[in-house]
Amino acid sequence: MKAAVVVEPGRLEVLDVPEPEPGPYQALVETLSAGLCGTDRHIVAGTFYRREYPAILGHESLGRVVEVGEKVRNLAPGDMVLRTAAARPGERLGEYASALGGFAEWALATDTAALAADGRNDEIRPYDRLQKSVPATFDPIDAGAFIVLKETLSWLRKLADPKGRRVLVIGTGAAALSFVQLAKVGHAAQVLVLGRRPARLERAARLGADEVFVSTPQHLPDRVRALTDGEGVDLVIEAAGTVEVLEAVPDCLARGGIIGVYGVSETQSATFRWSWGRSVPRTWSLRFEEPDEVGIHDEAWRLVEHGRYQLKSTLTDVLPFLQIGEAVARMDSEHTCKVAIDFRPGALPG
Repeated sequence: MKAAVVVEPGRLEVLDVPEPEPGPYQALVETLSAGLCGTDRHIVAGTFYRREYPAILGHESLGRVVEVGEKVRNLAPGDMVLRTAAARPGERLGEYASALGGFAEWALATDTAALAADGRNDEIRPYDRLQKSVPATFDPIDAGAFIVLKETLSWLRKLADPKGRRVLVIGTGAAALSFVQLAKVGHAAQVLVLGRRPARLERAARLGADEVFVSTPQHLPDRVRALTDGEGVDLVIEAAGTVEVLEAVPDCLARGGIIGVYGVSETQSATFRWSWGRSVPRTWSLRFEEPDEVGIHDEAWRLVEHGRYQLKSTLTDVLPFLQIGEAVARMDSEHTCKVAIDFRPGALPG
């Protein structure tokens, strides 16, 4: 079968690799689609903290079950499952490591409920728990966007309720724009978006942001206070991974404000300075949270089902699997936000 393999940092190729073999509690799935995200770009570039090559890329995948193992009881042919993988994290498929392993023509899904019912919880891998089924009406091309929704919604639930709060979102990528939608759905008092790409800022405005703007770190506090009648913001969501901007954020806060860091990777560091003479409030907090997309799956789907969240709102590019190199390259474009890869036969260039 074909799979997208990071052969070495900076080199992504579609190669022939062995087909995965399902165990008794697993299902063989045909991959239908997958989304690209910043993690994939870091893995390709060699800047992600896990560096093992050659490795099969991809984690925002969706597959359709075609065959089930003898112990499978909760998956059936035709079911569509998220987060399928040809090789799970920590596994290998022949000579290939797993860079989350979803960008392959064939993959596996695990029946975790059957394993648990049979008292085999020790065989359930953490990644298996992310493999949730979606309704038959689900458009496969939305797989990546739905996974982003689950990650951001669960993260925001842990961070703070946006209701009645003034919110600043830093960044204009798919995750940042998801936070914009969720802040509006959550009845935030005001939603500001800081970015640097005009086309993406325009998209944020269409999604309901009250103010979108560009600013340097040194001018950011004055700009934010001007936009909030001198009050500052109650909640900051850092979704861009920009340390220089993050260091200026405490000066933007209202009393008791919260900074939630979503986008800065573990290889970066920031320095925060404050004193009585500055505008930084004496009570504020810096928070890091871990998404819990397993526990939020049903709630996220209800938002979509009831029309409160638009999955295609960030989708800008759809390309066939064999053009995945081009798809990764497009992620640097100002006009590109969310990229989807279509594995289905006959998929046309986008």
